[in-house]
Amino acid sequence: PRLGTVLYNTLESLRVISGLLFPVIPEKMSALRGALGLDAQRIVPSLEALRRWGDLGAGRPIGALDNLFPRIQRPKASSAKKKAPAGKTERPTISFGHFSKLDLRVGKIVEAARIEGADRLLRLRVDLGEAQPRQVVAGIASHYDPADLVGHSVVVVANLEPAEIRGVRSEGMILAASRGKRLRLLTPDAEVAPGTPVS
Repeated sequence: PRLGTVLYNTLESLRVISGLLFPVIPEKMSALRGALGLDAQRIVPSLEALRRWGDLGAGRPIGALDNLFPRIQRPKASSAKKKAPAGKTERPTISFGHFSKLDLRVGKIVEAARIEGADRLLRLRVDLGEAQPRQVVAGIASHYDPADLVGHSVVVVANLEPAEIRGVRSEGMILAASRGKRLRLLTPDAEVAPGTPVS
């Protein structure tokens, strides 16, 4: 008898809950109310019926009901997207035409100094074989001492649009490779004249 009382109260609670949720999810709640044995005329609940406790007749058979809210199946590990190896980032491919628009040249650093108020930035003067060295701002101050950079050959993106960085004009970008917290400049493995194209 105690179990019967618990089950009845559970079903009667579902009757009331289904009526309260009917305006929001009518299709699901109609299926629930149909399984509770409510006839078609009463499938749309009235407020009066929801206020009454015991409106679900005792001994009423309960119909079959599929899972109203099935669990979302997570994809299997084998079909999940594999993570890129550490240090590798996935980027969209580009055409050779896009790549050929880059003007990469070898440059030689002739001056290097820290930028006041910018812990990570250095102001570099880079000889690219032009009439005057270019000024380039690089975020490498935590990896290189300015005095050690003078005389180094580097690879520069020479046709990058000039930009103001911390109030300092930068006329190119020096290429570097990073792994974890380490950063290293890309340099030719032999002496190359400033301004030599990189292809």
